[in-house]
Amino acid sequence: MNITNEYWQGTKICQKKFLKSPQWLRDIKIKKRPFWKFYKHRQPQLILNGGWHFSFLKTPEHIVKKIKAYSHQEFNKVEFTQEQNIIQKIRTHEDLFGRNISYKKVEIDEKFPDYIRDNKVKFKDWIL
Repeated sequence: MNITNEYWQGTKICQKKFLKSPQWLRDIKIKKRPFWKFYKHRQPQLILNGGWHFSFLKTPEHIVKKIKAYSHQEFNKVEFTQEQNIIQKIRTHEDLFGRNISYKKVEIDEKFPDYIRDNKVKFKDWIL
């Protein structure tokens, strides 16, 4: 599944020697400047489709366990931890937490890591 979220800015990276803190990197905002303002300090580059996030690639039972142990305890509510609700949200491509995020199916192609492409059979339960 691919997440569509108009507020997601993409993956940010920097060299370790320039990393002040993880929060510093999160706080960097990407601004679009007119092309003629070339004299401004260069903004960090945005890497679109630059990574994958598989942290919720689990069975509904294990998703419940994750939510209950999750650092974001604001999601540890009955409506988010009922297995039947999780199953329904997955089937209908809805966000587990009711956020304004939609999901769409994407084919596994050359953009995915070799390990995923080479082990499709191993991940058959996770590929919809």
